[in-house]
Amino acid sequence: MTRGRQCKLTHFLGVLLLIIGSASLAGCDESETDAQSTPPEAMSPAESTLSSTSVDAPETPQPVTPTPQPISITVEPSEPLAASELLSLYCGACHTPTNNGGLSRISNMRKTPEGWDMSIVRMSIFHGVDVPVDIRRTLVKYLADAQGLAPSETQGHRAVLEQRHNIIETGFDEELNVMCARCHSNARYALQRRDTDEWNLLANMHAGQWQSIEYQALARDRNWWEIASTIVPEKLGSLYPLETTAWSDWRAMPREDLSGTWAVTGHWPGKGDYAGAMEIDADGDDAYHATYTLTTSSGDTLTGTTKAIVYTGYEWRGRGTWGDMPIREIFALSEEGTELTGRWHIEDSFEIGSDFSASRVDANAPHITSVWPAVVESGESVDVTIIGMNLEGDVSLGPDIKAQVTERSATKIIVRAKAKCSAASGLRNIEVGDASAQNALTLYEDVDYIQISPDYGIARVGGGMTPPVTAQFEAIGYTNGPDGIAQTEDDLSIGPLQAEWRVEAYDEVAQALEDVKYAGTLDDSGLFTPGDAGPNPERKYGTNNVGDLKIIASVPTYNGKAENAAHLIVTVQKWNNPPIQ
Repeated sequence: MTRGRQCKLTHFLGVLLLIIGSASLAGCDESETDAQSTPPEAMSPAESTLSSTSVDAPETPQPVTPTPQPISITVEPSEPLAASELLSLYCGACHTPTNNGGLSRISNMRKTPEGWDMSIVRMSIFHGVDVPVDIRRTLVKYLADAQGLAPSETQGHRAVLEQRHNIIETGFDEELNVMCARCHSNARYALQRRDTDEWNLLANMHAGQWQSIEYQALARDRNWWEIASTIVPEKLGSLYPLETTAWSDWRAMPREDLSGTWAVTGHWPGKGDYAGAMEIDADGDDAYHATYTLTTSSGDTLTGTTKAIVYTGYEWRGRGTWGDMPIREIFALSEEGTELTGRWHIEDSFEIGSDFSASRVDANAPHITSVWPAVVESGESVDVTIIGMNLEGDVSLGPDIKAQVTERSATKIIVRAKAKCSAASGLRNIEVGDASAQNALTLYEDVDYIQISPDYGIARVGGGMTPPVTAQFEAIGYTNGPDGIAQTEDDLSIGPLQAEWRVEAYDEVAQALEDVKYAGTLDDSGLFTPGDAGPNPERKYGTNNVGDLKIIASVPTYNGKAENAAHLIVTVQKWNNPPIQ
């Protein structure tokens, strides 16, 4: 064989290994399961967002078994078992008892509810363990409560738990970023806790379970295994250790009863603001149900109900309906037990959702929940809506702003606000009788510049059983602060503004491939909807309807217009969406 043929054969085999490895990862690491689509009403996190597998493993690397034989366990109804007994029953055949009363591997790690559910699903996919949905729910609750993460240990990674779209992770160790995040998010490992030996076993599992990982992780540029089995476990054991003061302190804290009245606020990108009340009732065993009575910034009333389970004392996972929308909720309770924050998203469209914030309030006390619009332009008049509870008494919007009440009730007041032409830009307090909201209103003179949120977005074509993944953009206005310089710390946000939207090719390549024509459409609200999936014979090379685009917003100002652009990648479908990417 000639040298040229040898080179070609070597190249072919390398490409083949890469393809096989990629298929292995896509088929195993993030496999979809029936459990994702059959959630019970009071859900485990699996039923809130889960679909897939985890990253824990047998103690020694084992080859992938193409067709695992199911491990079926039957428990008679007359034999109710505690959660710890169920864990031993379903997991003890492989995970042997330890000297401290735990089970090997399982007792040496801590995870979020999603992480534990992914582990159970992975045991089912790779090892044929048949865990009924109700048992799975019980095991996840038990493990998340006994071996979860403290609230402070999830900070910085909640965006991934909340299934937020267009997240770019920053601030992680560069070695871990290269070794781990080429296949999954940094949050996947940062939302776990293990000691160094256990992290090393995880590295061994990766090498045994995904035997082409060195190729598919683009790791041939380094001494991959030496780094993965020595440097990386040491770093992970140092950064994310099993035993922490945060966890021991959190376990010792009493658990809060969430029953009562909560004041809700939120912003739904592309739709607007909403505010109102959430009434929570306890059902026992950390299960709750709640009702929502909300008002939107467009003046509509929005009602809803939800059922939820609270894991680890603070992780709220709910499933319900708002209006006619089926939604999933991923919230976190503050350590003081007074705030619920997070995100909800439409059940089958994780990219469509809203920030959420709720504060525990006295149902009989006056309270201002939200104000919209939260801005008044100097010399102009605007109707300001104040949402709250038990709103009584005189209304004040702060100095230099005249307030005339045009409509009022105990939960909603509409005020005609007019700001003096000479009024200086700045924040104003709002008062209604004994209720007040600090810095709730922004007075501004002009829009000095805008920024587009997000400034980098991803959308995915749709087709067949997989709908398109849309991308919602908003134009956020700003006025320069006292220093008169744009994009400094004293600038004031004016919030989302009405804008004119258009799409352009991002570069010359996108222009030549006519990406604007084929990749999708942008509507007047800044919502981009991708085109259909599949090769398009009308396109050059018959390529898919992908694209590299600029999303441009323009807002009129006194001096002309403020304009800015965001970058949008329209790419192919993603078949598996695990709860922790």
